[in-house]
This record gives sequence, structure tokens and C-alpha cells, in this order.
Amino acid sequence: MFNNARMVSLSKQCLKWLWCLWLIYLPINLFWKFGIDSAYVNGRLVDYLVPKIYVTDLIMLGVICIGLVILGIQTNQKRFLPKLTLNFDWLIVLGFFLLIGLFQFWAVHPVVAVMTFIRLVTICLFGLAIYWQKNLLKSLLLPGLVLTLVMQVSLGLFQFVRQIPLAEYPWLGESRITGVTSIAKFEWRGQERTLAYGSTAHPNIFAGVILVFGLLIWELSGHTKLKLGKLTIPKNGIKGVALTAVLLTLVMTQSWSAGLGLVFVSIWKILENKKVLINKQLSLSLIILVILFTPVAIDWLSSSQSADSFVRRDYLNRSSFLVWQDHPIWGVGLGNITAQIEKPAINKEVVRFVQPPHHAGLVWLSETGLIGLFLLYLVIKLLAKTHRNEPIPSYFIALLPIIVLDHYLLTTQTGLLLLLLGIIYSSFNQKQA
Repeated sequence: MFNNARMVSLSKQCLKWLWCLWLIYLPINLFWKFGIDSAYVNGRLVDYLVPKIYVTDLIMLGVICIGLVILGIQTNQKRFLPKLTLNFDWLIVLGFFLLIGLFQFWAVHPVVAVMTFIRLVTICLFGLAIYWQKNLLKSLLLPGLVLTLVMQVSLGLFQFVRQIPLAEYPWLGESRITGVTSIAKFEWRGQERTLAYGSTAHPNIFAGVILVFGLLIWELSGHTKLKLGKLTIPKNGIKGVALTAVLLTLVMTQSWSAGLGLVFVSIWKILENKKVLINKQLSLSLIILVILFTPVAIDWLSSSQSADSFVRRDYLNRSSFLVWQDHPIWGVGLGNITAQIEKPAINKEVVRFVQPPHHAGLVWLSETGLIGLFLLYLVIKLLAKTHRNEPIPSYFIALLPIIVLDHYLLTTQTGLLLLLLGIIYSSFNQKQA
């Protein structure tokens, strides 16, 4: 006879392993690509338009399947279905989300658009599966984060010192940091050296991952013990490891966005401790102002400064806004902004610069239009309502400079999963109303 109890127990063990594996693989840029011929824009291959299947996609699908098995065994279908229709607000969110998905079939690059939407669906279902099993999985979050942080920083340190990848790409997803002209470099003592990538696609992504992991470890260590066998690691020791890892990574990557993130969250914590940031609505208004007016500040800096960084960011921001004006309701399709970025604006530089706008808000606006903007508003409103008893998360404050100065939170797999990790962390620590 089929033993349901044993099946549930085995499924939960597999779920634990996959959850830990997901945390380890979150920063690993390991994928299979196909359909490269469709990813050219005006004769240039654009990596953002190449369809990809990531290892983390397979891990998330595994978690979803196991979650459904557990749910099917433990929950009577008649009792479960009403729970899905209980919250009308989330049904409205689901409706707008599906509306965005429908449009992806008419994007200029529909394969990338539809795959990106399917990936978003997978991420949402994975998040739900983890949330439903949070009592089982939350104790594994701290050790998983610490293990991944130590692995990634050790890998980055090896790359920074030796100036070579540790292994071939199929092992750790490392970029080829030697003999590649587009790789991020810096000068030290008159020599050109490569910045650390870890197993991510760019030093800025590497720095952002370690910053968020370090902040979550710092907060978790305050109320969660880390045990290695019979040995319990003191919380000050864990905090020291997290802080050292973040500072070391900032040196190895020279990431301004992550560095500003650390500064932002430090100032935010000081103001919170001094009871300056008591009004949550005022704090949210300040954050929105930063998001809205950063492109304006960059536009001003590009006209007053000759630095390439400001000029290029302003060009991309302006162009993406013009792209949105041509497609105001639906946008150009998920993952499709790089296919349109060169059309409306003239690049005054000799070298072509085909990238997404370095502002996550402009990426979302240009790719999903006003429908996507309204969906984002609904989600933020519902999350704020759900977490109204908690302060604004530190990891979000740390991500604020990354949101307004970079694009990888929406344009890369690692960035999307980093956002999801923050939401999962908040749900794990959610206080009851």
C-alpha cells in the first residue's frame, strides 16, 4: 500500500536539499543558450536577447513539483480551492499579470519575451512553494547564506589575486576573465587588472549579491544561532564574517552602486536608531523621490561633466523613455528593450553602446508600459499592507542605489532571484498583525 506519510517525509527532505541548492546557485551564472541567430540587433549580437535556460530554473521547477506533491497529499482539494479565491486584491494583480503575459506573444523578439514571462511565473510559484513550507525551511536560510557567501568571496578573491578563473564555465559559471575585451578592468601600479566576478556575469552583480547576503546574515545572526555539528558560532563572529566579506568584495569589484548601497543602509540605520524615520509614509515618499529624480540628476551631470559614465547612462535613460513613449500602454515586451534602445535616440559616441537603461524603473516602464507600472503599484501596495507592522527592510534600502544606477535586478536571472530572496526573507520574519 502507498504510504502517504513516508512520501511527505521524503518530499520534505528533497525540498530542504533543493532550497539549499537554490541559495548556493543563486549567484551562479550557469545556463544553456539557444536561438542565437535571433539575438542580433543591426548586425550586433546582444546577449540580453539570447534565450537561456538556467540551472536555477530547473531547481525552482523541482521545488514547485515537490510542493505540489506535498500539497496534494496533505490538503483536500475542496478545502484548498477557496483559499485561492479568498483575497480579491491578489486576484486583480493576477489578472494584470496575465494581461502582460498575453502581450509577450506580439513582442519584436517573442521567444525572449515569452520565456521571460514564463520565468517570472516560475519565480512566483517557487516563492509561494517556499512560503507554504517556511516553517520547514526558514532554519536553513542562515547556514545557506553563510555557505554561499564564503564560497563566492573565496572564488572572487582567487580571481582577483590570480587573475584567472578557478574552473571552466560548466563547473561554476565563471566568466572568461582572460583575453576578453569587454571584461571589467582597472589599473593598479601601471598594470591593467581584472575585477572579481565571482560566478556572476559582472562585478557589480557580484558586489550586489554579497551586499544583500551580508545584510541578511547580519540581521539573521541577531536572533538565529548558526551550528556546525556540535559547535555553535557566536553571533558576533557571524557578523564579522559578513562585514569582512562585504568590504572585501567592494574592494575587489570597485562597485559604486553596491558601495552606495552600504552607505545608504548605514545612514538609514543611524536615522532609525535616533527615531528620525518614524513616519513610514514619509520614508516611502523619500525613496520614491530618489527613484524618480535620479535620471534627472544624471541628465544634469552628463551636461556639466565629461565623464563617459554619466553620458552613457543619460543616453540610455533618454532612449528608453522615448521607447516607452512609442509604446505607452504595453511597452516593447519583456527582455526586449535592448532591441529598441538604439532607434529613438542618437548615440554621439563612436562606439555603440547597446545595453538596457541603467535604471530598473525605466527598464520595467519601457518593457511593460503603463499596465506594468500599475501592476507594480498594486504589488507594492499589497506588500506594504501585509508588512505594515515592520520597518522598511534594510536590504531594500541597500538595493536603492542599484535600482537607480543599474539594471541587473530586472535584466538578469541573478538579479530577479535576489529580489525574490528579499521577499522570501521578509515573509519568513513577518510579524502577525
